[in-house]
Amino acid sequence: MRTGPSILREALTPLQYLELRRSPVLDGAGVPAGRGSAVVLVPGFMCSDRLLAPMRGWLRRVGYRSHGAGIGRNTGCAEHEVGRLQRSVERLVETEGRPVSLLGYSRGGSFVRVLAARRPELVNGIVTLGTPSLDPRCVHLAVAGPTIAITALGSLGVPGLLRLQCFTGACCAEFREDLQRPLEPSVGYVAIRSDRDGVVDHRYTPDAGAQHVEVDSTHAGYLANPRVLLAVAHALRSFGEPSTPSTTTTTKRARGARA
Repeated sequence: MRTGPSILREALTPLQYLELRRSPVLDGAGVPAGRGSAVVLVPGFMCSDRLLAPMRGWLRRVGYRSHGAGIGRNTGCAEHEVGRLQRSVERLVETEGRPVSLLGYSRGGSFVRVLAARRPELVNGIVTLGTPSLDPRCVHLAVAGPTIAITALGSLGVPGLLRLQCFTGACCAEFREDLQRPLEPSVGYVAIRSDRDGVVDHRYTPDAGAQHVEVDSTHAGYLANPRVLLAVAHALRSFGEPSTPSTTTTTKRARGARA
């Protein structure tokens, strides 16, 4: 973990909420309209689907069918959480009959990137918000306290929490490997980031496979910033209309995918 960003920047987050309330973007003005495609929103560490509910509601207003990830508070082993997310996305794709888009906030962005690497036939494109894409440890020391506490409890046997071996051991070895794996060309990838992010130090986590979009936002403010909402809408629209995969292709990839 690094001390690069200044956590004091996060004190400006309430101003971004006030700015959004006054912005015409909140009502969809100037926003590229969606075309009814499905988007799954994945929360960050110690967050839940409830935190992303306002963004899901906004996406519905501008033309998307948005869904929660259904993975709880995102405090568990990364490999386990990605497995839960994969099952949720598989059910949605079966219902939709076509790939879906994924949007991940902070740690949730690492999950959508890994899922897209493993199961590209499920994913039309991914958007990450303030995610330390290639190294989840590149965060401010101020967030280390809760992480260490949760990891300690998990290592002592409390179920559903991170354990020490999740960072260096075998349980999440495939997750760490897939986090570095290039995505298929068919999967769009937009990483939204900010130099004013007071939690994640993006200087150490550039992902060459992503289209990087720089915004002016705090880390907590990604979810309530008109510039971020516009960037999300443009990213989702850039993925185009998801095509319905052929049964042969989907079956072949699904059989070869890791559980």
